Amino acid sequence: MTETTTAAALSAVPSPAPYVFLCVLLCAAAAALGTGAALRRARRASRRRAVREAHGRLVREWCDLCAHHLAAVVVSADAARRLGGRRPELRGEARTLAVRTGREMLTALRRLVAVLPPDGPSGTGDRPGRPGGAAYEAVRCPTDRMVSLAEEERLDGVAAEARSALAALRELAAALRPPDPWPGPAPEPAAGPAPLPTAEDIGGLCGARRADGRRVALHAPPAALAGLPAVVGLSAFRVVEAALGAGDTGAARVVLGHGREEFTVTVTGVPSAAAGPVADLLRLRSKAAGGHAELDPAGVVRVRLPTGPDRPAARWRGPGNATRSGWRAV
Repeated sequence: MTETTTAAALSAVPSPAPYVFLCVLLCAAAAALGTGAALRRARRASRRRAVREAHGRLVREWCDLCAHHLAAVVVSADAARRLGGRRPELRGEARTLAVRTGREMLTALRRLVAVLPPDGPSGTGDRPGRPGGAAYEAVRCPTDRMVSLAEEERLDGVAAEARSALAALRELAAALRPPDPWPGPAPEPAAGPAPLPTAEDIGGLCGARRADGRRVALHAPPAALAGLPAVVGLSAFRVVEAALGAGDTGAARVVLGHGREEFTVTVTGVPSAAAGPVADLLRLRSKAAGGHAELDPAGVVRVRLPTGPDRPAARWRGPGNATRSGWRAV
């Protein structure tokens, strides 16, 4: 009788198997959630690093480009001072070059620093390019004086101020260069930085993509490429480069246009460029040049770059900052 009662009592105890399975399931779910959160954090960190690297590259390219044009101002002003008596037209050419270069530099500098992160492009907190910083003022002040002196046709002062701005740009560019990760003796100095691309080089870029087997059409009337500021031409090239290099393999089309006050770049057939790191790069490039990007998930990228002085860009504002057709104004 006692054995029967004990067996009945044991049979009434519920089996632990369902509870063990539930615990295992909960632990697996928690692990999956933790792994998913870790992956999301890693993706966000990787995206932030990519943006910082893009900031640094953008500033370095701007420094190299402006340094090249400032060197041309120095050469032109010196030649006008030496040969102005025999060739008076050189003075007018030097004055025009200095005024145009200085104004373009000041406009580009204002637009560039507006998109830099609060702690500077290097992320070290040194704020090397922010307004009010020493590096910013070291470039801005002599450039501003250079324009004023050029307008007064004081070419001696123009050459001196251009040299001061050029030295400041070179110091800023050197400070933003990434350190060499390989120890050992310093490499031999290069002959000089490679020339930066312009809007005229977009044709060669599209040709290279066609040589790789992709169908890429280009519509770029010669008038559209005439008279572009140097920073706008460089930005246009980088936009096309990023859009065509986003990873798509289908047919693409690039259309360039130059209106009264803006230069437009339209790339179709690039759906991978409308999201992710490439979209971040396109937004950064367009904002740094004072313009904005419109990214259509269907695979159309349109970037508008102002070619004149600073003025607010017209943007469509609606629910969610997107149009009915899917365009997103940036």
